[in-house]
Amino acid sequence: MSPGTGINQLASSLEAKGVIGSTLAYRIWSQVHSIPAVQSGSYAFNRNDSFADANRVIAGGPNVFPLDIPPGFTVSEVAARVGQLPGHQQAAFAALAAGGTVHSPWQPVGVTSLEGLLGTGRYVVVPGESDTDLLTTMVDRFDNQANALGLTSGSAALGLTPYQLITVASIVQKEGVIEKNLGPVARVILNRLHDDMPLQMDSTVLFALGRDGGLVTSKDLQTQTPTTPTSTRA
Repeated sequence: MSPGTGINQLASSLEAKGVIGSTLAYRIWSQVHSIPAVQSGSYAFNRNDSFADANRVIAGGPNVFPLDIPPGFTVSEVAARVGQLPGHQQAAFAALAAGGTVHSPWQPVGVTSLEGLLGTGRYVVVPGESDTDLLTTMVDRFDNQANALGLTSGSAALGLTPYQLITVASIVQKEGVIEKNLGPVARVILNRLHDDMPLQMDSTVLFALGRDGGLVTSKDLQTQTPTTPTSTRA
């Protein structure tokens, strides 16, 4: 809905969506009941709502929110965006994603973190959707994306486990940033892993330090991090 939506437009929209049964009845009812101002945004209603219930939803403001998760986002970055949504907290979502309550079939035994295992793209968060609901949807989307890309066979062809390839892909996304860089970065990583060399990449240093970006200092470069793909980022 858009700001300034009039009673006629509002009633017609609600009837068209099956929220109310009659535009005329709602207009008559509105003559003795105040109609709240409409704020711009998306709303979720129940079908066949009472007029009073429909008004309560409108008065509360938009209750459906888009959530965009770009490739390369860590769980920390995902949690920060989730925390901006009404009814959700960044810390709670991050803890849930690390605690093992929601599980991915790609996680090795003993790994509870969902780093690297959350699907990218746009989500639509509706009223009453819990962190567990949202996280489960993200994991399911990743599973569909991974299966569509042939993750199991693709990783085997490279001599890696699926989880290792997820880690490599995560580093590629974070290090390469733009599409034209992804292929060359991937080749560098695979070559260095093959030769048992340190990756020597800013993104892995920052990840080890719990940072999602910024400059890497000389001191940061002294950080000892794994040289094999054992930890992931979304």
